[in-house]
Amino acid sequence: MLIYLIRGIIKIRTNELKLLYPEAIPESPGIINPQWERVLAHVESQNDSDWRLGVLEADIMLDDLLDKLGLPGDTMGDKLKAVEKSDFRTIDNAWEAHKVRNQIAHEGAEFGLTQREARRVIELYRTIFEEFEII
Repeated sequence: MLIYLIRGIIKIRTNELKLLYPEAIPESPGIINPQWERVLAHVESQNDSDWRLGVLEADIMLDDLLDKLGLPGDTMGDKLKAVEKSDFRTIDNAWEAHKVRNQIAHEGAEFGLTQREARRVIELYRTIFEEFEII
């Protein structure tokens, strides 16, 4: 009974998101996102500068998503502050991933990014993009 209820809630929530943000959800969920594929290729590279680039590209994808959702603000931080937690279940992941992106952008090569950390951050982005069916 519990599983049946959970499935029903997920179905209702998905329909709500489609009605509220029709342009943010692709019509064909089976299509592979080439931008996401590039992010994954960067993070699997052996070059640490590619890991940084992968995080930066994933953050660009997040910014595009926030724009499609019509959130107000000039910066990513402003847009994230405008999010209603009930409309964006993975908002905490977005904040954490964006903070790492900021460290990469501001500290550059001085910021010690391991491949393990890059993969962890990319996984945070993955949860966000899966919530909105971007990937």
